[in-house]
Amino acid sequence: MHRLLATPDLPDARRSALQFGLAQALDARGAYAEAGVSLRQANALALAGRQKRGQGYDPAEHARFVSGMMTACSPAFFERVRGIGLDSERPIFIVGLPRSGTTLTEQILASHSRVFGAGELRFARDDFETLAAGDDRRLDALSRLDQPTACRVGERTWHGCAN
Repeated sequence: MHRLLATPDLPDARRSALQFGLAQALDARGAYAEAGVSLRQANALALAGRQKRGQGYDPAEHARFVSGMMTACSPAFFERVRGIGLDSERPIFIVGLPRSGTTLTEQILASHSRVFGAGELRFARDDFETLAAGDDRRLDALSRLDQPTACRVGERTWHGCAN
């Protein structure tokens, strides 16, 4: 990663992703100060990229989105969508907010000899983003999620995993 980061013409988005990965590797090795430096650089690059695309962070907007997600993902929603999607036991996707226990759940499942833990992937977020543009539209699309849409998203994600 250090060698790749030394590439002068590396795009900022790729440099940011590498810095995040390097921070994770350094943290795992106990090199916490170096990991912190990598995280600060990664976050600065990611923030600059978002601002360049006109995607600044608004705490009130984020709070509204999280409230909307909590409303959309009610027990009734999960009851309604139970059983829709691909007819397969594989793969298993564990989806949740940060600090909600998803990593622990993955580690517990991956301790079984027939389960592979792939770590954090963006499939679910990318699929959610494609449901419809804009936070309100995505939440509205999520509330209308049906069998054909779930299968289409599942197939696209499964093929992404297999490649």
